[in-house]
Amino acid sequence: MFGADLELTPRQVQKVRLRELVDEMIVGSVSWRDRPCRGAKCPCASGGLHRASLYLNWREGRKIKSLYVANGFETRAAMAAEAWTEFQALARKVALENRSRFAERMREAIAKRERKWGDPGDLTE
Repeated sequence: MFGADLELTPRQVQKVRLRELVDEMIVGSVSWRDRPCRGAKCPCASGGLHRASLYLNWREGRKIKSLYVANGFETRAAMAAEAWTEFQALARKVALENRSRFAERMREAIAKRERKWGDPGDLTE
């Protein structure tokens, strides 16, 4: 993607990773649930063991929603949910860095203004 001689800053690496995660992530988490099926020929219908099912879970308002993950999609669903978790953590880290940079720039601008015009709060003579 980038030339071998191009060095990325840590912030650029974070931005690249965030863009990658956007294409991979699914909001939610995954969980396995034991649920009897209703199949007459399934071993669980006669008291046998039944394989647990994987579900993707997420919150909409106050309700928790679930989506059954079909056989063969378990790994993809788990990786997509993990990408969402990583995205949230990385986005929070970037946002906290942004806040620190904003605060520093604001302090510098205020100090520069005060050096030029004096402290506007100082009205004593």
